[in-house]
Amino acid sequence: MVKQIAQEEEAEKNQKLDVTIEEELQFDTPEVFTRNQLLSLLKQKARAMEEELDGERLVVGTVGYPNVGKSSVINVLSGVKKVGVAARPGKTKHFQTLDLGKEICLCDCPGLVFPSFANSKAEMMCCGVLPIDQMRDHISPISLILSRVPKEVLEVMYKIVLPPRNSAKYTTSTFLQVFASRKGWFTGRALPNEHQAAKVIMKDYTKGSLLHAMLSPEYDVAKHGVIA
Repeated sequence: MVKQIAQEEEAEKNQKLDVTIEEELQFDTPEVFTRNQLLSLLKQKARAMEEELDGERLVVGTVGYPNVGKSSVINVLSGVKKVGVAARPGKTKHFQTLDLGKEICLCDCPGLVFPSFANSKAEMMCCGVLPIDQMRDHISPISLILSRVPKEVLEVMYKIVLPPRNSAKYTTSTFLQVFASRKGWFTGRALPNEHQAAKVIMKDYTKGSLLHAMLSPEYDVAKHGVIA
């Protein structure tokens, strides 16, 4: 009975991976693939590699910043949840391999951060690449958010009143102090707890609760039309 169940599960798993796409696909393209297209492309590559290298399997690795969806791609390709995912950087802590049928081996690894080759720490914090709970400098990332999100959106989101945007009082510290005071967050010296307020705002921003959208660098009014 146990053997029969195992065979049925294996057959169901193989059925999920049995994908054939007739259209011609290529790796080097900006096109966004569907799961079936990507599976078909990987299988084509795996079969070509098996013929050329005498039975060698295709090994596919996911490499990139933390918290960009590397493990999620593994789960989508597998058709079931194989690796843990979380809405915070650093969930994947160890290199691991998973078989995608008999032809392909998927590799999931922790995120990589190279500060000297990347954007500023404030930018990476806002992108969710660095863990917010370990944030030391809260002024830089919140200043970035303040420059991106309109004053009116912040006031509605956090139910606060801020100074005029062109005022000298419209600063990062003022924003954090007003928000912290409204929430009742104070330090031992009875000052508004800016750091606690900053962590909440950062988490809202990285989760999308505090909405901010940017146009693609390729956006062209003549080609794509006016954005309302």
